[in-house]
Amino acid sequence: MNLFKNTEHFSAVVGGDTVCEGNISSPGSIRVDGILKGDVNTSASVYIGPEGRVVGNINALRVILMGRVDGRITAEERIELSGTGSIYGDVVSANFVVAEGATISGSCVVAEKRIESRELSVVA
Repeated sequence: MNLFKNTEHFSAVVGGDTVCEGNISSPGSIRVDGILKGDVNTSASVYIGPEGRVVGNINALRVILMGRVDGRITAEERIELSGTGSIYGDVVSANFVVAEGATISGSCVVAEKRIESRELSVVA
């Protein structure tokens, strides 16, 4: 597993003691170490740290998950789920790597062909 790269530049960061409500869209990578209640859309990577949580849908090139997501994850290239990670929602990606100890509750579609990305929204 690749997990976090120390050289990655983040366009947006939700810090560890932060609760953010609203959608985030960025052409660059996004890191979540706090709680984000909203959708995430990026043409780059999304990194969710061990204490990070996203309550919403994620649409990205790659998703590296060490925390928790309550929502659908769509990643064009790859999703990496660490042993501390959990997903409560559906997963769609070209590649899906799951470590021992991870939790998944939802459907999983792994497709070799390019996945059409589209912006998703959460209905509360």
